[in-house]
Amino acid sequence: MFGRSYYLFSLLGFRIGLDASWFILAFLIVWSLSTGYFPAVIEGLPQVTYLWMGVLGALGLFASLIFHELAHAVVARQYDLRISGITLFVFGGVAQLEEEPRTAKAEFLVAIAGPIASILLSALFFGVSASGIFGGIDPLLAVIGYLAIINFILAAFNMVPAFPLDGGRILRAILWWWSGNMSRATRMAATVGGGLGIALMAFGAYNAFTGIVVAGMWQILIGFFIYRAAGMAREQAGNLPGPGHAHIGAIIDRDQPRVPADASLETAAQDYFYRLRPRILLVEDGERVVGTLTLGDYAHVPKMQWGDIPVRQVMQPLTDQPMAQPAEPAKEVLKRMVREGHTHVVIVDTGRVVGVLSRRDIMNFVEPQEERSASTATAQQAE
Repeated sequence: MFGRSYYLFSLLGFRIGLDASWFILAFLIVWSLSTGYFPAVIEGLPQVTYLWMGVLGALGLFASLIFHELAHAVVARQYDLRISGITLFVFGGVAQLEEEPRTAKAEFLVAIAGPIASILLSALFFGVSASGIFGGIDPLLAVIGYLAIINFILAAFNMVPAFPLDGGRILRAILWWWSGNMSRATRMAATVGGGLGIALMAFGAYNAFTGIVVAGMWQILIGFFIYRAAGMAREQAGNLPGPGHAHIGAIIDRDQPRVPADASLETAAQDYFYRLRPRILLVEDGERVVGTLTLGDYAHVPKMQWGDIPVRQVMQPLTDQPMAQPAEPAKEVLKRMVREGHTHVVIVDTGRVVGVLSRRDIMNFVEPQEERSASTATAQQAE
């Protein structure tokens, strides 16, 4: 989903990053606010004032998106779900969960936390705007009023039941609770999301052809994003059931980066996670693998202490890790991970650790295998 991401800061133990595509959104917001919205709200101000109002509005939206995603991340952490970070990109922001929620209740609460946070923020801005605390400073009141409105819109839009938007995840949680089957619920919610994505693209095309070009193009892009993301979710859900024959050993990268157990958390973050961007690291003590490390393990460590705390102090010991052998079928390992709620598996060959794989790594391998098998079967039937 993302291209190059820039690390900004950590907040409440979560890494906040900025995808390069965010700069496109920031430019469009500043431009539209300073040339259209604010001049219509308050007439007769110097253009430089409108420009600064646009910048403040964009920064306020930036902070609002972080607040929205932090709500998801904080609730996810309460359910022991690991979050690799929060990334802002051209269509908003996302809290990047390393694993799916284990229950429908957890999925529902994690999903609804974001819209609730945005509604609360909207109410706060409305209250500040109405309180008269800033007297007659009209430009500042206009920016605060904009943030009140945009947070309400953010909450309302995210409640649309189009997976993977928050509303779609809420729909999946309800379907999951009703059916007892997460894969089926994901496929159903993703199908609804894909349909709504197509509808939004069609609506955007209509607007573009009837003169509302900018809004129409934006709706087409968002609709395509929803349609594509829903399709990926549906395909991944379809990979879960049924046996598979590709072995897990075919996925292993035996040159995976390994971090010394005595290295500081700061070194591991800067030299490994932020530079190489692995989902998970093996931790070595000499020549022996002793554990694993993810960004989620940093959650309860203040950033100012990263330079003083060694990796071994927060890593997950190897003895606590789920394990698999290279000869095991990839789909069987994936099914076991989903069933037992594991985010990764350590691969052991004749007593020696040869790699570690995340659930996403295995999904990304299994999907093309399934497509090739289906294509081969279709070709054989045609012959």
